[in-house]
Amino acid sequence: MKTYMLASAAIVAGLAGSASAELSFGIDAAVGTWANHSTDTGLQGHRDRKTGKLGLSVANDFGGFVGQVDLNWQALTMVDGDEDATKSIFDLTLRGMRDFGGVQGGVFLGKGEHQDYGDSDEYMSYQFIGFDAEKDMSFGTVYGQLGYLDSRDEYGEGTQRAAFLRVGGDYEIGNGLTVTGAFSMAKGRKWDSDQYGVDILGIELGVEKAIGDNGLSLYGSYEHTKIDVDYSDGYGDEFGTLWVGLKMNLGGDTKRGSKLPNLGQWVAYNANEVE
Repeated sequence: MKTYMLASAAIVAGLAGSASAELSFGIDAAVGTWANHSTDTGLQGHRDRKTGKLGLSVANDFGGFVGQVDLNWQALTMVDGDEDATKSIFDLTLRGMRDFGGVQGGVFLGKGEHQDYGDSDEYMSYQFIGFDAEKDMSFGTVYGQLGYLDSRDEYGEGTQRAAFLRVGGDYEIGNGLTVTGAFSMAKGRKWDSDQYGVDILGIELGVEKAIGDNGLSLYGSYEHTKIDVDYSDGYGDEFGTLWVGLKMNLGGDTKRGSKLPNLGQWVAYNANEVE
């Protein structure tokens, strides 16, 4: 974690050091309630946990090429002393984008790690890479992302060698009110074996309300994640998180890329909550 934090600070400082009037910042802070919707596997009976997240995004326009850094951190409370429950997730993403005739397209790559509450699996990391595209529409924006996710942990339990797809958009109703939605899916492996496939589906719905014209907004959202493992009938789990948060956009007019899927959750939940 310390290495990631130092690398993140150095990259953000580099962007700020080349700052222009176009440099833009985004901050996302939220608290939520996490619920396990299945009692067949995973954290059986552990249906309620508190969670919080903090995200920072910095972007700058370098003569038509946009460089961006995203930092995301999430923490979850322990449940009934279960040391295999996910404790925290942190990742760093580097992004490069440019405009292609009205479509903003680019690439992203990142690395992260997740921690549990103290079982014997001490080193758990993941990495990802992919492409994304976004287009402004008369009603808002639409976007799509295609990528690859892999992970490493002592027992090979996390989501591995997974291709993923995400599509989403924003619909501006008016009076500062915006409705958001996204659908994600992934197909990979678990337990370092080609025998056990993993299928992941994710749905996100939200509403955001601007507060004045100073870049501040309040939002509420719901994320639903379903993980199926080709191990035995019913093996897997479903998780839902209800968020209430605050977003702040500062600085210049550089357009930042759309939010990526919660890849850290896909890895951590499969390694810790789904056993």
